[in-house]
Amino acid sequence: MIDRLKPLATPGNPWFGSAGELVAMAYLKQGRKELAGPLFAAIAKDEDVPQTLRSRTRQIAGQLGYDAVVDVDETLAEMREDAGAPAAPAAAPAQ
Repeated sequence: MIDRLKPLATPGNPWFGSAGELVAMAYLKQGRKELAGPLFAAIAKDEDVPQTLRSRTRQIAGQLGYDAVVDVDETLAEMREDAGAPAAPAAAPAQ
C-alpha cells in the first residue's frame, strides 16, 4: 500500500492529505514512527488540506513527539472554533 500511495502523498499533490494520512498510518503499523511523525506533521501544516484532517494529524504528530503547530494563536483559535467556544482576543504585544 505504501508503494502505491507514496507518489500521491507528497506536498502539492491534491491527494496529499488523504494519501499521506494512510501512508503515515501504515508506517505506524510497521512500527516506523520516525517516518510517520514527520509525515503527520507535514499534513498538519499544509494549508491546502481540510481543517478536520489537519487537526487530526496535528494531534497524532504531537503524540509521536513531532511539532506540527505553525502559529500557536491561530491553532488555539481554530480549536476553539471547532469546540464552539468564542475566540479569545489576541494578546497585546509585549512592551
